[in-house]
Amino acid sequence: MASRYRIHPGYGVGAYVLGATREIVLTLQDDPEDVDREVDEDGSEHWELELGLVEIRFDADDDGRASWITVSHPDAEIAGLRPIGLPLAKLQEKLRSAGLGPLLLTDEFGDGMSDHEWAGGSLSFWISHGIVESVTVMPFYDPTGEIPLWPLDAARS
Repeated sequence: MASRYRIHPGYGVGAYVLGATREIVLTLQDDPEDVDREVDEDGSEHWELELGLVEIRFDADDDGRASWITVSHPDAEIAGLRPIGLPLAKLQEKLRSAGLGPLLLTDEFGDGMSDHEWAGGSLSFWISHGIVESVTVMPFYDPTGEIPLWPLDAARS
């Protein structure tokens, strides 16, 4: 079951791919009516799928494409390790052992929450009271840092 939640930096989680349209994501659902949707003022949408264990943001600024994907399923895995539920120190150790390098603290919130980004880019590990709660996958960007490199566009080239 882990492959269903395999994390691919800059690409997506399992079959959920960055840059996908809402229509593509709906085809992956057993029952599209089970998708919990929120619409922001700017027209962006935030979807919760698979009982809230997968979240996708369709950003209005990115033509409504899937601009990030968050997974909190305990079977989520990257490079053979399952980060959800691990203490931050253990995750750091395992990432170094796997040759994936360090995590960099990017935000600390007052309620025991923090965000740590992978130094290689495109991954954010959300930590609650020292334990990995979820992982967010974002696209890589062009050298200007302004234009997302969508995996689906690269596959068509």
